[in-house]
Amino acid sequence: MIRKAVIPSAGFGTRMLPAAKAVPKELLPVLDRPTIQYVVEEAAEAGVDDVLLVTSREKWAVEDHFDRSPELEQRLAAAGKEGLLASVNALAADVQVHSVRQATQRGLGDAVNQARRHVDDEPFLCLLGDTIFSRPARGPGAAPALQRPEDLKGQPIFPFNLARYSGAKVPFLAAGPAAHPPLLREILSHP
Repeated sequence: MIRKAVIPSAGFGTRMLPAAKAVPKELLPVLDRPTIQYVVEEAAEAGVDDVLLVTSREKWAVEDHFDRSPELEQRLAAAGKEGLLASVNALAADVQVHSVRQATQRGLGDAVNQARRHVDDEPFLCLLGDTIFSRPARGPGAAPALQRPEDLKGQPIFPFNLARYSGAKVPFLAAGPAAHPPLLREILSHP
C-alpha cells in the first residue's frame, strides 16, 4: 500500500496570473475549498496518510492552511458552529501534512528531489497541488489507480505520478499506469 504523497507547490504560479499574484495558486478556491485541499483529500481517500508539501518562501499560506488554528477552533466552538469546526478538523484526523522548502525553483524534478529524506525508499504518489480531476459518480477518486494493474478490469485511470528513490536518483517517474504498466506493476508489488 502506498502511504506517502509528495505535492510540489513551490512554483511562481505563472499559468494562473494575475489571480495567483497575491494568493498561491494552490489556495485558489473551487467551491468551498482551496484546490490543494481537494488533492490532499483524494490522496487520503486512496489510503495515503502522510503528505509532504514542497513549498517556497512565498508559499507560507499553503503550509498554514494545513496547520491547526486553535483560535479559530475555539471561536467556532464558542459560536456553536460544530459543522464548520468538524470540517476544519476532518482532514487532520486522516492525514499528517509536513512541509519542506525548495530554496530555488528549479523545476518539478528538483521539487520532488526535496522529498528524498522524507520518503526514503518507499514508493510515493507525486500529485500536483494546483491540479484536480473530476471524480467518477461511484467509487473513490485515486483508489482505482493504486490497485494492481491486472485488477483494474476497465476501470477509469486517473492521472497521477508514482515514484521511488533508488540511491541518489529517482530512476523513474511513471505518469499514470497506462503509460508504463510494467513499471507500475513493479512499484505496486514492492512491500
